[in-house]
Amino acid sequence: MIQVFYPENNAVVSLISDVQREFMYKQFNNVYTDSEKSYDWIVEKYGKDFVGYYVDNPESINLTQPRYVEFAWRSDKPCKIEIYREKGNFPGDPEEWEILPVEEKHGLCTCLVGNLFMRTRYYWKVVSLDGEEESPTFTFITANEYPRAIYAQGASNIRDIGALERYDGTRLRQGCIYRGTCLESNIDREYQLTQRGICALRDKLKIKSDVDLRKEVYGKLTESALGDAVNYVQLIGRGYELFYAQENLHYCKALIEFLADENNYPVYVHCWGGADRTGTLFFFLGMLLGVKFEYLVADYNITTLTVLGRRYTPMSMAENDYAYFWAGPDFDGDHAPTVMKNAKRFLVEKCGVSEETVERLKRNLIENYDPSETL
Repeated sequence: MIQVFYPENNAVVSLISDVQREFMYKQFNNVYTDSEKSYDWIVEKYGKDFVGYYVDNPESINLTQPRYVEFAWRSDKPCKIEIYREKGNFPGDPEEWEILPVEEKHGLCTCLVGNLFMRTRYYWKVVSLDGEEESPTFTFITANEYPRAIYAQGASNIRDIGALERYDGTRLRQGCIYRGTCLESNIDREYQLTQRGICALRDKLKIKSDVDLRKEVYGKLTESALGDAVNYVQLIGRGYELFYAQENLHYCKALIEFLADENNYPVYVHCWGGADRTGTLFFFLGMLLGVKFEYLVADYNITTLTVLGRRYTPMSMAENDYAYFWAGPDFDGDHAPTVMKNAKRFLVEKCGVSEETVERLKRNLIENYDPSETL
C-alpha cells in the first residue's frame, strides 16, 4: 500500500528560496539602509561558504537556485513519482521539472523536484516500480512569485523572464526566453555546465537557441555548450549607454528581430555573468513589454545573488533611461504605457525595426496580449 503525505492535495507551494524571498521583500519595500546596500547580509546569513565559481566546484552554494519541492510517501515497495501538468502554451512542450533520486529513511521516502513553472497546476502520483500499485492522483499549484529561477548545475543567475509582472497585473509568458550566465569555461572561467546542467536546459527546458552576447567569443566559439543540436547564435550586446549609441543600433535591431521570432523559442540569452550586457537588454525589453518599473529594477538587482556581488540599479539606467529619456521629466514612479510607446518608437525610428516585428514580439511574450493596448 502506498501512503502519500505531501505536498497535500491542492496545496500551494513556493518555488523561491529564503534568500530570494528576503531579497525581494527588501527590494519591493525599500527597507534598505545605506549600510545594507552593500548586501553583506546575504553572504553572512545565507552563504558563508559561498564561492560562486562553478568550474571546479559545481556543487558549491548557488544563491540563485530555486526552492525544490519536497515529496514524501510510504510504501512497502520501491516507487517513483510521476508528474504532469495541463498542456499550456510553452515552446517545445517541455517537461521542465528535475526529479532528484528518491531517498528513504525510517520507512519514509522523499525526493525533491525543481525547475517547475510558477502559477501552474501540477498533478502527481506515486507508482510502484513493478507497476502493480499506485497512489491516488494529487494536485498542487505553484505560487505566483518572482523570480522563476532555474538551476542548471555549473551555471548561475538563470531565470525565466515570464515571471515578470506588467503594469496591468498580467505577466510575461513563461517558457519562451531565459537569461543567465555563460555555460562554458572556454572564454570566461567561472562557469562550466555539468551533464546534469546540460540535461536541465537542453532536455527539460528544451532550449532551442543559445544567444551569446559576448563580442569576445567571435572566432573562438562555434557551438553551444548544450551541443550541436542547439542553435548557437552570436549577437553582440552592449551594456548601459552603449546599448543606445548610434553605432550600436544595428546590434539592438538584430537582437529584437531574433527574439521576436517564435521559431527560435525557447531561447537562452547570456553574456558572461548575465549582469551588464544581459541586464541592459532585458531592462529595455521589459520597458517595451510594459513591465512594472519595480520589477525592472528587481530583475537587474537580483544578480546580486551571484559572485558578481552588489548590484544596485545604476542611476543612469533607472532614471536617465527610464524616467527622463522614456517617460519624461514628470515621472513619478511608473508610466509603463508611455514607456512602451517610447521604447517602440526607439526601435522603429532609430533602429529600423518594423512595427510588425515589435507587435510579433509582444504577441509572443505577453500573456493574453490585447493589441489595442498599444499606444
